[in-house]
Amino acid sequence: MSVLDIRQHEMETHELLRQRNEEVIDSVFPTDYGFTICIDPYEFENIVSDKSKIKIKYNFDCYCWSKTNKRSKTFIVKNQDGRSVTNKDCIQRLIDAGFDTKCNHHFLEGFDKCSDDCFEISMGS
Repeated sequence: MSVLDIRQHEMETHELLRQRNEEVIDSVFPTDYGFTICIDPYEFENIVSDKSKIKIKYNFDCYCWSKTNKRSKTFIVKNQDGRSVTNKDCIQRLIDAGFDTKCNHHFLEGFDKCSDDCFEISMGS
């Protein structure tokens, strides 16, 4: 098998994995929403916080918003049953709230801890 054959196989495997991830994401979150989920579906149940109530915020601090005074937007994620907040809980909250960056940065990459109960939404382009 040549180097080119190996590279072609790697590319095909990567594309199949990407398609499978999209199918899983679409089955977990079947509605339309204003961002693209780039968190691996196998990380949906990863715990963002041991707390059952947290704030997630988007700061509008990318170059797309540099000439505006757009204030950060905060969302509360609360699990009524007292369980820890997961990536899936945060994503669902953003979908329920109609979150949309309305800029080039629409790829949701994760949630970065700012304080004990506050996390910043990490978006990429």
